[in-house]
Amino acid sequence: MSSNPTRPHDDDLSHDGGWSASAAAWLEDVEQNLTRKMLDPLILDLCGDIRHRHTIDVGCGEGRFSRMLAERGARATGIDPTTALLTVARDRGGISPIRAIAEQMPFRDAAFDVAVTYITLVDIEGYAEAIREMARLLRPRPPNRRQRQLHQRVGRSGQWLAS
Repeated sequence: MSSNPTRPHDDDLSHDGGWSASAAAWLEDVEQNLTRKMLDPLILDLCGDIRHRHTIDVGCGEGRFSRMLAERGARATGIDPTTALLTVARDRGGISPIRAIAEQMPFRDAAFDVAVTYITLVDIEGYAEAIREMARLLRPRPPNRRQRQLHQRVGRSGQWLAS
């Protein structure tokens, strides 16, 4: 973890990029947002067959996408530093919401089959640390068809996420 005092530390969950202040507005808009509705099918397709898989939704907010994963048979865990959003996630049920920051998640190595960060990295100052954390949490698994297609279009080694 960096020694930069503006970055969150393992015992500092108060750094949430302003989401505590904007949680109420987010909750009013989240279900009607057209961008998310257009992206949902693509992101779900990239996840592949998630039945009986353990998924981590990094920056789950109120848990909307985590619940979509759970509805498709996943054991869905979501992390977020914003208490107000996690309260809604708990109230709506279907997932295991945990208060944590993406740069330092409280799970053992290789604890998950699928990691999702849905329009979240833009809000994480330590996004490279968050990506390394997601890579640490993933069990080794060959990519699905859609992931291979994306990999071919991007034209990079699968290691780019963790480097």
